Amino acid sequence: MTDVGPWLQRLAIFCTSAVIILAELALMRELALRFWDHLAWLAITIGLLGFGISGTVLVLVHTFLRVSRQTLQCFSLIGLGLSLPACVLLADTIDVNLIQMVWQPAMMWSVGVLEMILGIPFLFGGMFIGLALEDHPDRVGGHYAASFLGSGIGGIIAMPLMYLVSPRLLILLGGCTAFMVALLFVRRGIQTAGWIISIPILGLLLFITPHSPRISDEKDIVQIKAMANSKTMFSRYSPQGKIELAEAPAFHTAPGLALNYTQPIPQQTLILIDGQITDSIYTITSVDDFAFMDYTTMALPYAISHIERALIDHDAGAGQVGLAMRSGVKEITTVIANGALADLLAGEIPITGTFIYATGHVSLAPGTIRRELRKSSSPYPLIVLPTVGTDPAGLAATQPESRITLETLRLSFSHLARGGLLSISTAIHLPPRESLRLLNLLVEVLRESGLEPAAHLAMIRNWATVTIVAAESPLAAGQLAAIRAFCLKRGFDLVWLPDLKKDETNMFHLLESDGYYYGAKSLVGEDRNRFVDDYLYDLSIPDDNKPFFNHFSRWPKADEQLRQLGRYGQTYIELGSILLVAALGQALVLALLFIVLPIIPVIGLPGGPLQQVTVLGFFSSLGFGFMLLEMGLLQRLTVYLAHPVWASATVISAFMLFGGVGSSLSTMMHKWYAKMHVWIICTVMSVSVTLLLVIDTITSLSEGYGLTARIVVAYFIIAPLAMTMGMIFPIGLKRLGTAQPRLIPWAWSANGFASVLAALFAQVIAMRWGFNVVVWSAIGWYGLAALCSLNLPECRTIEG
Repeated sequence: MTDVGPWLQRLAIFCTSAVIILAELALMRELALRFWDHLAWLAITIGLLGFGISGTVLVLVHTFLRVSRQTLQCFSLIGLGLSLPACVLLADTIDVNLIQMVWQPAMMWSVGVLEMILGIPFLFGGMFIGLALEDHPDRVGGHYAASFLGSGIGGIIAMPLMYLVSPRLLILLGGCTAFMVALLFVRRGIQTAGWIISIPILGLLLFITPHSPRISDEKDIVQIKAMANSKTMFSRYSPQGKIELAEAPAFHTAPGLALNYTQPIPQQTLILIDGQITDSIYTITSVDDFAFMDYTTMALPYAISHIERALIDHDAGAGQVGLAMRSGVKEITTVIANGALADLLAGEIPITGTFIYATGHVSLAPGTIRRELRKSSSPYPLIVLPTVGTDPAGLAATQPESRITLETLRLSFSHLARGGLLSISTAIHLPPRESLRLLNLLVEVLRESGLEPAAHLAMIRNWATVTIVAAESPLAAGQLAAIRAFCLKRGFDLVWLPDLKKDETNMFHLLESDGYYYGAKSLVGEDRNRFVDDYLYDLSIPDDNKPFFNHFSRWPKADEQLRQLGRYGQTYIELGSILLVAALGQALVLALLFIVLPIIPVIGLPGGPLQQVTVLGFFSSLGFGFMLLEMGLLQRLTVYLAHPVWASATVISAFMLFGGVGSSLSTMMHKWYAKMHVWIICTVMSVSVTLLLVIDTITSLSEGYGLTARIVVAYFIIAPLAMTMGMIFPIGLKRLGTAQPRLIPWAWSANGFASVLAALFAQVIAMRWGFNVVVWSAIGWYGLAALCSLNLPECRTIEG
């Protein structure tokens, strides 16, 4: 028995769990700053990997060392405190170039080393919690509840802290907190000596560790800072990214500007999110300075019709808004998903010249376009959706994109006024992919509305961008003539018009084979389904169940796809998918190694083969089921909450808080039989099925709410499921602890590794079949857990 009482033990578990979740969320932001925010899922995998390894480490320590549990807990916390600053310091020394990974496969080893280094703190944290769960069976439920509740609180406090300090400082703060919590376990000489000796080590690590993260050389901010006379004018951290405003007199950008435009572009202030340029704020004296925007494909809707009122969904900058004002739009609503950026644009920012967001024509709407449309009571003559296709390397392949789904486009089209226009643009890629998927989406929306797509669509391109306009009414002869004149004056190529002739296409930006025209002709015609099935890329329609707009690879036909692309095939490989598969392979190897290792004879894991298989099956099934449900809801609510960090913090904290309530309730139940355990698991399965049936209705009805209200709704969605799920694991440990307590670390390891694999498989399943299949898979694993539960080793009764 430990000398630390149960309530001090639970206080330590609470604080440690809060530190672990805080570090995990901060690591998401750290990876987004250094690389890209598409790697948020990697932080979850790293944390779970550390937890999985910790169980096997405990088995080995108990077998070969004679050290008290209290001493091990003390040194686990010291290790957590020291390793948090040490791991980010070491990670900065690992060179990883994600863009070059296709040409340098050995870079995968660097990614693996980076994962292992960043997983060390979670190994120590997992050891501490695993040791606590070896306590008397009657205390396990309370300990597990403390872990859940601490994780939930950590997820909640992480969000406001991310506005105040950098992710790196949050990680360092977590290290100091864990180190101080270790004092609760300092009772004897060796513990005191270890803690005192570690003080100067921690001080040195805090001193030498940079407080700002290393930024990859591929990030735009690195190139900007290298330019002469460049300077950063403003910098602010937020959960949705680090916002920077930078000036670089040598840098000029205009999205897809016509090659025959000869006038100067206004001086611009660059807006960077996590080191990547997202847009620009232009220094102007009047809206006429936005004349250059009239020479982009994005000006197409203003050539088709005179617009009085427009809704623009754009994350940053003033290009689209300036174009609308110059085109005579009197009332402009611009939606900005990044709340911190919206606050910045609505307030004082350090630029000179006319600031168009301060004019009476423009109103800022923080949130999502779906929220704005749900709130709106009047239709719009023009709705402009965000420009996509800016991820040529495929890093965003695994990232849900809530703004470009069938439901979003359907809702947008339904809010068009009579004769209204829906416009969307994409960067150009060869062979065409984003543009054809967008066209396929719009064709589906028009057909659902009972309209003939060919008569309602216009599509043009230049050297850099493609713009597609869907009209609420058939395009009239005068509008078609205006489109032709617009393109001829600017040197743009026609891709689709209702009366387009082949000899009118591919006139300015010549392609050997105009895949844009042939693709558009097929998609609006009778051969649409056959074309989609046979096309090189996956052009299937993304929806809220499978919102992976940037995922184009056909996984079962990857070899065939690369052969068709020829010697340039490597250029088109989706790096996000490659990273996911590599992480899955790494996790499988480590899981097999660390789960099999304890059962070799020299270690002498207790119990017969049947008991071991049952324990492995039960706790692994719980790990798979729990994490598949959590990841499935996380992915689905990323669409609802519009950002992965908000979704991660909300889902993780909700599962932990309400799971903690469930764990607490389990301590009040003093007699448990296998059949009663099965009933709780069956309840989880029933609630999951119910959630599948109602979640779309709940989210669609509440999309018009503000972010805080939507987070509250997400909590209510998760609460009943998480409370029931939170009861199962501690009851299983309680049963195991009365019969085979030495199997608890191994069960902890199996659960951890199953959670790692589930987190990765959830992404694969969602990309292939959708979130609903992820949830059904979780239900299946809980069914297996129910079967294994019937044969768990246990005493006949457990008295409280």
